[in-house]
Amino acid sequence: MPPPRQPYPQPQHPQPQWDQQWDDPQRRPPPPRRVAPAPRPRSRWPLVLAILVGLPLVLIGSCVALIGASAEKVQEERAGGTVALGEAFSYKSGLGLSVSVPVPHAVDNRFIVDPDTERAFAVTVKVFNGTDHPVAAALVTVNATVASRPVERIVLDGTGLVTQDVAPGQALEYPARFKAPKDLTGPLQIAVTAEFNEPVFFTGQIT
Repeated sequence: MPPPRQPYPQPQHPQPQWDQQWDDPQRRPPPPRRVAPAPRPRSRWPLVLAILVGLPLVLIGSCVALIGASAEKVQEERAGGTVALGEAFSYKSGLGLSVSVPVPHAVDNRFIVDPDTERAFAVTVKVFNGTDHPVAAALVTVNATVASRPVERIVLDGTGLVTQDVAPGQALEYPARFKAPKDLTGPLQIAVTAEFNEPVFFTGQIT
């Protein structure tokens, strides 16, 4: 008779052995270090654009400030004023003006001054050149009002037209004659303008 069958041996599978080093927190390998990505280079265009836009604005602002300061200085030099007849006025540039107190003036030609309805008076205009350049007397204008009414300037034989130039440091005097209605009296104002300055008003009375 056959021998009895032996039971089939079961395969022995090795049991996994857990490495105890992983149970020790101090022996665990550190986690992988995260490396931050390299920063992207910043564009220089905003800075360039700011310079291109801002620089002209700064230059324009500087030019405007300089022009404003120059204009203010010129305005101060050109400023006129009001003084009494017989007194002198000087611009900031050194140019001086004066107008004398009026005196009666006789005119023989009745076609120029009608003695029945008109009378004439004269003043002496003085221009003193305290500047560093010649001043043309032809650029000095003179006009007058009596009681706020304009009166006519008289020109006799060209004596009312002055064309001389006044050198620096020199002065020029010449008469200015006017006629007004015989019965017109009151405040007298003679305005004198030299070169391109503002006018100077010389005030007084005429009776």
